[in-house]
Amino acid sequence: GRVEKAEDQVKELQQACDAATSAEERAAKEAALAKQRLALAAEKQAATAAQRDGAMQKIRVLQMRLDQAQAASGHARTNAAPSLHALSALQARHQQELQHLQEHRVADREAAL
Repeated sequence: GRVEKAEDQVKELQQACDAATSAEERAAKEAALAKQRLALAAEKQAATAAQRDGAMQKIRVLQMRLDQAQAASGHARTNAAPSLHALSALQARHQQELQHLQEHRVADREAAL
C-alpha cells in the first residue's frame, strides 16, 4: 500500500544520503529524506485513522443491530402479554371448576353415607 511505498522511498533516500559525496549534495539529500519521513508519518497516521474509522463504523452497525434486536424482543414480549394473560385466566377458571367438582364429589359421597 501507500505506507509500504513511502517506507521504500525513505530507504532509497537514506542510501542516497550515505552515498552522497559533497556536503552540499548530502544536505540536499537529507532534506529530501526528512521530507519523505514526514510523508511516511502522515501516511501511517492516515492509515491508522482509516482503521479507527472502520472500527467505529463496525461498532455503529453492531450497536444498530443490538438496538433492533432489543426492539424486536420488546415487541415480542408486548405481543405475547395478552396471550399469557388469557392463558392464566383460563387456568384460573379451570382451577375453580376443578375445585367445584371436588367439592360436589365430597358432598355426594357424604350424602351417600
